[in-house]
Amino acid sequence: MTSTRLLSLNHDVLTMIIEELHATSLRALQQLSMTCQHLRRRSMPMLFRTCVVVQKVPIKEAFLPDTLPSRNLVLRDVCPDWYAAVVRRRLPDPTTYPPMHYTQDPLLCGIFDGTTLGSALRAMPKLRSVTVWCGEDTDHGLPWHVLQVILTLPHLHDFSCHHYRFSPTADPSDGLVLDAPLPLTSFRYKLNAYRPVPRAHDPEKDALSVFLKACHAALEVLWLPTESTPFHTMLSLEWPSLRELRLRGEFTWDGDPLVFALRNMPKLRLLKLDFALLRDTPRPIWPENHTASYSWPELIDLQVSFPCIDDQLYAHLTPTLRRLSLRFFPHRIIDSWCTQWKRNWRFPSPSAEQLRDILRHCCCPDLKHLEVKYHQDGYEQHLIKDIASLFPSLKSLKILRYCQEGAADLDMVRQMPTC
Repeated sequence: MTSTRLLSLNHDVLTMIIEELHATSLRALQQLSMTCQHLRRRSMPMLFRTCVVVQKVPIKEAFLPDTLPSRNLVLRDVCPDWYAAVVRRRLPDPTTYPPMHYTQDPLLCGIFDGTTLGSALRAMPKLRSVTVWCGEDTDHGLPWHVLQVILTLPHLHDFSCHHYRFSPTADPSDGLVLDAPLPLTSFRYKLNAYRPVPRAHDPEKDALSVFLKACHAALEVLWLPTESTPFHTMLSLEWPSLRELRLRGEFTWDGDPLVFALRNMPKLRLLKLDFALLRDTPRPIWPENHTASYSWPELIDLQVSFPCIDDQLYAHLTPTLRRLSLRFFPHRIIDSWCTQWKRNWRFPSPSAEQLRDILRHCCCPDLKHLEVKYHQDGYEQHLIKDIASLFPSLKSLKILRYCQEGAADLDMVRQMPTC
C-alpha cells in the first residue's frame, strides 16, 4: 500500500492499525512513524505512551522533553544511595557503612527535587499515571514534599509506589497537608512482603492518613501494606467509589473489627487480605457477636489468607461471588526462613471439617473458582462432596492439603472420582 492510500484511511481505521502495531511490534510502529510527518504525529502518542526514566543522579534540571505526549511515567531509582541503605542494614559495625552520596538520611531518597519534578510533570498534559520504583530490599523512601508534588497533579489518576517507603521520616518543615479532594482514582503502595525489620515507620502512617483523607471519595483501587496502614483513619472514612482493596503484610491491628471499614465500601468488587499472622489464632473479619446488616452486592473476588471458623463474613457473601481463595500467606514453606528474618509468623490452618463448616456458610451458587488449604482429617470426602453440591457452577478447584504423618498422597486422588 502506498503512503497516499494509507493516509486516505479514516481516523478510526488508522488508529486501530497503530494500536495493533503497538501491541504486537513496537519496531514496526517505529518504522511506520518514519514514513511521513503525518504518520509520525499520529504514532507519537502510542510510541511514547509509557516513558521510563532511569535516574542515577539527582534531578537538578529539565530531564524530559517539553510537552511529552506520555500517559504513563515510570521513575526508576538506581542511584547508589538505595543500595547503600540496603548494605547498612546488614552490617553491624557503623564504621564499615558505605557512604551516602545524595542524602544524609538513609531513609530518604535525595535524587528527586520537588520543584524540578513538579515542573516536568505539569508540562505533560496527557499524563495520567506515575509509578516510582526502587530496589525491593531497601529501606529507602520518598520525602513528603516530593510526594506532595506528585499527588497534587490535577490530571493524575493513578499513582504507584513500588518498594519506596511513603514519607518514612517526619520533617516539621514539610507540613503534612494536602488539598482535598484529590482526583486520584488508583493508589498502589507495594512493599516486599518478606522485607526484614523494621517493617514500617510511624511517620508513614501519619502521611498515609493525610493522603487517604484527601482522596478517599474518588479512590477506586487501593493497595496498602498492613504495617503502614492507618486503620483508625480507614475505619472512619466513607469509600463510595472503592472497587478494589488489597491489604498485605503482618496484621497486628487490635482495634475495631475490619468489617467496620468494609461496611463503608458498597461498590467493592475485589477484596484480597493477605495477612501474615503473629498469633496462633486468626482474628475474624466479622466477629460472631457483631450483629449488623452489610452487603457487597458487586463483590466477585475474595481472598483471605487465614480463614476463621467463627467469622461471619462468609455467611454474608452475596451470590455475585465468582472467585474464592482461602489459603496461607505467606506460604508455609518459608517457615524455615523466618528465624533469619527475625519474624515469628504463625501458620494456623483449618482442618477439613472446619473448612467444610466455613464453606457451608457461603451462599455462592455461581462461584467459578475455588482455592483452599487445610490439614487432613477424616472429613475430606465429605468436604469434596459438599463443594460439589454447594458450588455447582465451579470450573476450577485447587486443593492444597497438609497430610498427617504416614498418610498416602494418593488416598484423596482415588476418592475424588467417586464423589
